[in-house]
Amino acid sequence: MDCPSCEKELVKTTYEEQPVEHCSKCSGYLLRRRSMNRIKTSREVTSEKLAREADRHIASDTTGHLDCPRCKKRMTKQKVFFDERPDESFKLDICDGCKLIWFDGGELARYQMDYESSEQAVQQLLRTQRLSEMNEDDKVNLDTNISRLHARDPGLAKYFWLSLWLIFPAACWFVYLLLAMFMPDIPMLSAFPTGVLTAVAFLCVYVWWKMIPRV
Repeated sequence: MDCPSCEKELVKTTYEEQPVEHCSKCSGYLLRRRSMNRIKTSREVTSEKLAREADRHIASDTTGHLDCPRCKKRMTKQKVFFDERPDESFKLDICDGCKLIWFDGGELARYQMDYESSEQAVQQLLRTQRLSEMNEDDKVNLDTNISRLHARDPGLAKYFWLSLWLIFPAACWFVYLLLAMFMPDIPMLSAFPTGVLTAVAFLCVYVWWKMIPRV
């Protein structure tokens, strides 16, 4: 495949242990989306080296539309930035059909630096450090809890309907009892239906409590 920017033939190589295609003329990189996500979170290259890479090969962001080197269709431009910092954004050229992303010279190193300085990356690093400090028993318990959560999690929609059918009627009944006790204008039902409906309301709450998965 040829470079979408300068039309020089791309060379297959690796970057952060991920397969990429590199242009030796303009220093751009072509890679798949999943490779980009893995490169983003990799910390094998130091920040100093990334800064030198970005400064050495920095190029003006291409303003014209590029064609995908594989399918030859026009690539779309997508603005990227982290932590709501649009002033530090730049645009990547993306082919949605081939799942390929083109980084102009210096952009890939800049993309990594921007991510590493973001709050998302800091939180991910803290989670990794905490995980590395856990003993084997804690790791086993964590894996067990995660598997139980995934196995029993029916999704937000099911929780919503479960709460709607069980908790909402019970809550309405308890509100009615309170209003009837303190407001004489609201008629109170006789003892038997009141007791039955109260028992049903408590049963609804109990069933809801038992059906909600807990880790």
